[in-house]
Amino acid sequence: MGSCFGSMGNCFRSHRMSSNIASTREPLLRETERDAVTSLLQYLEQDSNNPHKTISDDKLRDLCTLAYSDNVDLQRSAALCFSELSEKLMEPITEAQLEPLIHLLLSSDIEVLKASSLAISNFALHGPPSNKETIVQAKALQPLISLLSSDSAEVQCNACGCITTLATTEANKVEIVEYGAIPPLLALTRVNDPRVQRNTTGALLNLTHIESNREKLVQAGGVTVFVHLLDSKDADVQFYCAAALSNLAVHEAHRSAIMAVGNGRVVGSLVTLMSSSVDKVRCQGCLAIRNLASDDINQDRIVRNGGLSVLIPLLRSADAETVTAAVAALRNLSIHKGNEV
Repeated sequence: MGSCFGSMGNCFRSHRMSSNIASTREPLLRETERDAVTSLLQYLEQDSNNPHKTISDDKLRDLCTLAYSDNVDLQRSAALCFSELSEKLMEPITEAQLEPLIHLLLSSDIEVLKASSLAISNFALHGPPSNKETIVQAKALQPLISLLSSDSAEVQCNACGCITTLATTEANKVEIVEYGAIPPLLALTRVNDPRVQRNTTGALLNLTHIESNREKLVQAGGVTVFVHLLDSKDADVQFYCAAALSNLAVHEAHRSAIMAVGNGRVVGSLVTLMSSSVDKVRCQGCLAIRNLASDDINQDRIVRNGGLSVLIPLLRSADAETVTAAVAALRNLSIHKGNEV
């Protein structure tokens, strides 16, 4: 089964934290805030060539001072600091360290949200595997899911990329759906920004690996979304949607739901994808056809819509996975007596 293993690239790149702090009017800062600013600036600037950082107790106190400040400039500085640390922190993140960052995800300031959503996405994607579990345990899912409805494509992209990465563990796949992520994710597929569409369809694909999730996706209208996005011009979106449909098509009732969309338009779209110049898209198109061809009526329909004329040349493909997928699809199509000739 296909899957998506994280954000297709971060949508937002922060400036140095120092450039943000420099604009803060010092006379308005409390002494503890000034001390925290000075401490964190020194911390980020020292050993600048050292790619690895840690968050000590005193630095965490400084981050909390800025994150929980009423001064939005300091909140932005805390978010930018987290953003920088997320690219350099190799040790596992802790719930205590995530607490001020999750607080920043609740901000109404768009710049705070851009940097903080990037930071938590980086912690999930680039940090140790245990970070995925810790982020969920720290109650980050609800703020992340809320950010899917942000007016900023950058925030949407970062939040969705984080959810995509979190959804690579079995336990998280269930948690994400229980927190109500499916409706806002499906809604996001209508956003024209290709980065958002890639991350959204990647997240939805990862959720299809659990049977209970597949049922909920079908009930929420996910089948129609996946079928229509097969016609996307973006190869990644094509791949994710074909893989999601392949996963859904394991179940007979879901195959019926897929074929019901647009009077079976999925067959024509998948036949087109099997002629793609992108190996992974061709391969995933074959796998989706293979699973749909588990039903007699679909075996006939796929051949009548030109499936054989595309599948047979793929047997000479240089890509071994595509050859294997094409053979599997042909095997299922050969079950139908009417296809033998």
